[in-house]
Amino acid sequence: MTRRLSGRLCLTLFHSVWQLALLAAVAWAVDRAWGRRSVERSYTLHVAVLVLGLAAMPVTCAVVDVTASLA
Repeated sequence: MTRRLSGRLCLTLFHSVWQLALLAAVAWAVDRAWGRRSVERSYTLHVAVLVLGLAAMPVTCAVVDVTASLA
């Protein structure tokens, strides 16, 4: 594994922590705003947030720049 790839993976994992925390907070707020209407709606919301978080990781990996970090 190259130093550049290692740096890119580390930065991706670092950014995924705050991204997933933000998505979880948004899902929690939306779930609270909807109230306790339906378990299925809540489940769908949380699965969509999980899928969105997983889809954000490759995008973050493609966007993150490690050249400044390696200097």
